[in-house]
Amino acid sequence: MPDASYVNMGGDKDPGRSADALRQKLEVQTQMISIAARSAREKSLRFCEQKNILSTLNKLPSQNSGLMNWPSEARVEDQLNY
Repeated sequence: MPDASYVNMGGDKDPGRSADALRQKLEVQTQMISIAARSAREKSLRFCEQKNILSTLNKLPSQNSGLMNWPSEARVEDQLNY
């Protein structure tokens, strides 16, 4: 069975050169995959951070929730007369 140095692409007369071209192409594709994976990890981390922030914000009491934040009748009248 021939080793990688005998791989011939496109009718190239020099099998060693074809193997080098394949190795370079594979190296470039590997680097591109690595960059894409790194980018995906970074996006995933940002998404998780945003999700955690939203989760924390949702746990905080809303300004409009609870009876403590409802205006009393006197306060409403004061605001209307202002």
